[in-house]
Amino acid sequence: MKDANPLPNSPITIADWFGGPSIYFFTADHLLSGIDHIPQNDTWKLSSIASYQIRVHERSRIASMAWLNSSASWIYYQEPNEQIREFGIDDYRDISWREGSAGALYKAKVGSAIGVST
Repeated sequence: MKDANPLPNSPITIADWFGGPSIYFFTADHLLSGIDHIPQNDTWKLSSIASYQIRVHERSRIASMAWLNSSASWIYYQEPNEQIREFGIDDYRDISWREGSAGALYKAKVGSAIGVST
């Protein structure tokens, strides 16, 4: 995809949810981004998360999860100040993403692996 600008060898995560499936990754500018599958015409489009211009640590890892019967998608990453953060959308029909209600989750060693379980 021409506008995706992925970081070479970027870590990726895939969320299989009603709004996707989606592949989330980091751009060459160290921003959180993604692409969403459009099943109606079997194409991909840049995810709306890219418009938030969320800067990530250059050695961040990434994880995601779908929940609420696969209607929600949440992404976990490390920001430049080393805090682990979550950013998500509660319903695939929403247009706004938001930060998790807990704020920063934890200051972790740079490049720590991130995993999610339900």
